[in-house]
Order: sequence, then structure tokens, then C-alpha cells
Amino acid sequence: MTHQLIGEARQGGFSVKSSGGVPTLVETYEYRVKADSINASRISVSFTPGLPIVNQSISAFGLTTCRSKDATRDPINPLYWDVTCEFSSEVEENQDRGGADEFGSDPVEWTPIYETRFERMSEIVNVDVNGDPIDNSRNEMFPEGMTRTRFIPIWTFFQFEPPTVTDETIITRNEVVNSGTFKGRAAKTLLCTVVKSTIGFYYGQKLRFSQYELRYNVRTWQLKRLDMASDGTPLNGSGAASAGAPAILTFDQFATNSLSFLRV
Repeated sequence: MTHQLIGEARQGGFSVKSSGGVPTLVETYEYRVKADSINASRISVSFTPGLPIVNQSISAFGLTTCRSKDATRDPINPLYWDVTCEFSSEVEENQDRGGADEFGSDPVEWTPIYETRFERMSEIVNVDVNGDPIDNSRNEMFPEGMTRTRFIPIWTFFQFEPPTVTDETIITRNEVVNSGTFKGRAAKTLLCTVVKSTIGFYYGQKLRFSQYELRYNVRTWQLKRLDMASDGTPLNGSGAASAGAPAILTFDQFATNSLSFLRV
């Protein structure tokens, strides 16, 4: 004999709260379970057929997911258990709804909020901040160049995406630079990285929840080198000797992408 779900009790309730600027719906449902024995284990009662399953079951109205399940045994008749299940629409990370009405629009259309922070970056350069070659008094280049450190801005944000976005697609979005102007930033100055991407149930539907970071390098994310011959002769970028300073050659380090998948 297995435990039996008698049914849903009349008790129950709901609340709406703000969590990180996101309206979150919390619903509670109460059930009555009859165990097959007064010695039934608590975990077996939790698995009674018909009871909601934590992190899987969706509420009757389809907006929330089961997040917890609490049970207490009837002190008079220990065969019976009262089980309270809490359903919530809350996600783990802050996510803006883009001004949408409460639970009234598609999460994959919400505009994410973002955090701006700064990160120190080190790079080897062969020219100074004015673009002048780093050389000695005889105009001979220092082979090791110069290490320069500076702070660059980073924007971190989350966004919901359709579950049809595959892992392979997510992989192609990692470590790419903008192919053209994006949000007023010149081409190849924004480096996009994927921090993590999770498939789960949010707001009553299966969605992908991804965290991205954008790093802005005003000097672009291209590798820059002075055009110098092996004997130290400065070159003009076309293989010929330069009458003045050597030309600066640029090399792509990352693949390009339009970044049109970002909604910031």
C-alpha cells in the first residue's frame, strides 16, 4: 500500500512582494495525506503521488514553481499529514521587467538592468598614450615594449531567453567583439563574455536565464604591434622602410558578432 493524497485543503493564500525590483508572486497550497503506516518515514510522505515536486511542479495558474514543501503530522491521528507547498515566481538573480505590468508580459522581452563596475587591465604597448613610439635616444625600439595598466568599465546583466537558444549558440556568443557600432561604442571595443546560462522554469514557463558581461576597451580589443623589420628598420605598413615612425599593425584576437542578441 502506498500513501494516499486525500486532496487539497481549503486553506491557502498568496502574496506579492518586491525582490530586487522584481514583483514576485508567492502562492501557498495545503494538502491532506494519509500514510500507509503510522511509522511511515517523513521522506516517503514527501513523495506521496500527486503532491507537487520541488523545482518541477507549476502552480494551477502557471505563474509560479514549487519551491518548498513542509509537512506536519496530525497529533491525534498519526496516519494523517498536513502538507503545505509554497510556489514562487522568484529567480535567484535580480532581473528588471522593463516597466512591464505585473506578470503581464513575456520575460524574453524584458529589458535587463545592469551593474557597472571597473576592472584593472594590463597590456603590453609599443607606443605611449600619445601614439609616439617607445624608443631610446637613438630612436631604437625597446623590444619588450611597455606594460601599461588602466581601469576599464564592465557591464554585468542577466536576461531571459527562449529555451530554443541552444548551448551551441551560447558558446558562439562567448568572447566575441562587436562587429559594428553598438550602443554608441565603436566596432571591436566591446568584448562580450558569457558568465553562465541556465535552463529552468521561471514565471511558470521553461526559459533560459543567461548572465553576460561587456568589457569596454576604447583602444579596441585588437592586438597592436609596431611594423619593424628584424634588423630594427621601421617599416611603413607595406613592407618598405619608413622615413619616420613605424606604422602600427593591428591583428584581430576575437571573432566578431553584431551583439543583436543583447537587449541592454
